[in-house]
Amino acid sequence: MPRFRQPFPVNFILQTSKAVDTDWFSSNLSALTNDWPVKHTIQIRMATTSVVNLQVDHGSSTNILYNLNNGVALTADSPYQFDLLVYPGMTYNIQHKTGTQLVDGWIVESLIHIY
Repeated sequence: MPRFRQPFPVNFILQTSKAVDTDWFSSNLSALTNDWPVKHTIQIRMATTSVVNLQVDHGSSTNILYNLNNGVALTADSPYQFDLLVYPGMTYNIQHKTGTQLVDGWIVESLIHIY
């Protein structure tokens, strides 16, 4: 039977002003351990309706675009949650496409151990 590890916080921002097409975090996010794939749960809230995406780097491939919510704008002041499988060597950051605004973002990591 699989056992789940308690989620660990990876990073967060709260009511932080970010410009359009600017990374939300000062450095890219990655797995807390680089030994196996993990799941990052990303929770987002923004002050203004906007499309949000991830800029992913993996090996020699950089700035790979992952559109969240299928590229459909997230509604202002509404919480959204996304799961992302993060592989060893993979890093990412979050950006939005509509003006400078206040953003909230929380990322936690979990993984499955099979015993």
